[in-house]
Amino acid sequence: MKKYRTMIIFLAIFILLIGLYFFMKHVNKVQTEKNQDETIMVTELDDLASMEYTDGEITLSFVKEDDAWKLSDDDEKKLDNDAVEMIADVLCQIKAVRVLEGADELSSYGLEEPAYTILLNTESGEEIALYIGDATGKNYYATIGDKVVVYVIDSSVVDAMEFDITALEAEQETEE
Repeated sequence: MKKYRTMIIFLAIFILLIGLYFFMKHVNKVQTEKNQDETIMVTELDDLASMEYTDGEITLSFVKEDDAWKLSDDDEKKLDNDAVEMIADVLCQIKAVRVLEGADELSSYGLEEPAYTILLNTESGEEIALYIGDATGKNYYATIGDKVVVYVIDSSVVDAMEFDITALEAEQETEE
């Protein structure tokens, strides 16, 4: 009898653990769906036609012609299209880490005179101006257009912008 009771207790614990596993799996799925629904996009653009960004000293301006990126002021310089396209992809799909409700004055976030200014234009004529201010830990303060809403964005946006044009130049093919 004692043998059966121990076996029944182990079986009950096993069934309880299986039930707990499926319950936690369901809770995680619901939480993931909730987080996806709450994603706030700062920029969400398709068909980017041109982009310009500056850090206050250096300004780089690109235009897309025939599916290839070129410098706006230098048609002769060949660029690594994949590298410039990576920058464009990051700038077109910026997610907010959070939105600051009741934000203070823009100067409190370095947005009165932003560290970075990004201008994005789509083929359909949509224009967005993105301003990035002070760092806040691993993130940055940002705002767009009329500077009404202040966002916190991931540092990957700033990391993606390459201000050394030589890093974006296509490698020259050598003739042998």
